[in-house]
Amino acid sequence: ALRVRSRPPAHRVARVVGIITLLGIAAWLVWRKPWTWGTPSEVVLTIAVLPFENLVDAEDREHLGPVISSLLVTDLAQLGELSVLGTERLFELLHQSGGLERGDERRSARGIMRRAGVGSIVSGKILRTDPTILLIAEVSAAASGHVLQTARVQGEPGQTVFDIVDSLSARLIPRMR
Repeated sequence: ALRVRSRPPAHRVARVVGIITLLGIAAWLVWRKPWTWGTPSEVVLTIAVLPFENLVDAEDREHLGPVISSLLVTDLAQLGELSVLGTERLFELLHQSGGLERGDERRSARGIMRRAGVGSIVSGKILRTDPTILLIAEVSAAASGHVLQTARVQGEPGQTVFDIVDSLSARLIPRMR
């Protein structure tokens, strides 16, 4: 008795070909564009803004350092792409951690910021020689201390501190994106 094999029904062949085709398309899509978790617009960078140092008035009697830092925090936070830690929050974290270790302030400050998820730090200096104000800002990596970018703006006579900080922000922000 000879047994003759019958061909599989056409719908089975079509189903198998369809599944193989779909798997091939899926593999090609994965190969062409790897899957990512989230989109670039969902990535949030955390940056800390330290008080600016007044080079002419070490006591900073006019409180220019904290004012300039606060204005810069406001400008950076308006981006929405950055999570900004202001000076007050940094001091809270410092207090919670027991302060900075003497003789090793930089490393312990970087450790505190790393635990807070800070990627970059903005620090700056103020040089005021009436009627001119010069602001110098430096953005550095929190973990390594490497300088990532710098910016300098000089206020013109009659310009407010608000205008000068806005000019500084305008120079920093495009390179932070």
